[in-house]
Amino acid sequence: MKNKSGFTLMELLAVIVILAIIALIAVPVILNIVEKSRKSAAISSAYGYIDAIEKQAVINMIKNGYNDIADGSYNVEDLSNKGVKVKGNKPNEGCIVIENSKIINYSLKFGNYVVNPKSGAGSKAEATKNGTVTACSTNSESNENTESSE
Repeated sequence: MKNKSGFTLMELLAVIVILAIIALIAVPVILNIVEKSRKSAAISSAYGYIDAIEKQAVINMIKNGYNDIADGSYNVEDLSNKGVKVKGNKPNEGCIVIENSKIINYSLKFGNYVVNPKSGAGSKAEATKNGTVTACSTNSESNENTESSE
């Protein structure tokens, strides 16, 4: 009598089909998790950059006796020239609006994601994939534009 050991072709095909079905279910879930992680990383990088700006303003005030990051609109290059250094990711491009020594508006691009403040309840920022950096304006500029259009 012949001793058979091993798997038949049908058993192997059945295992391959089951593994393929599991992969079809798992891959989109994993890709969605990766996408959410990248968005969260961009938002965290934006918060880190904003924190670095605020810290540099305090450092400038202590060293120089005045804050050379005054109220106004700044791009990333302007702030780098004023000494803003960040641990982690620096934005590729973007703008920050400071009014009354507080950051009131920003639009920062980290890789493929643009981070802007979110209006309404919940999260304080939102990241958009392949978005464009919006022009930053101060509240007073917005009010002037509204008054001049009337």
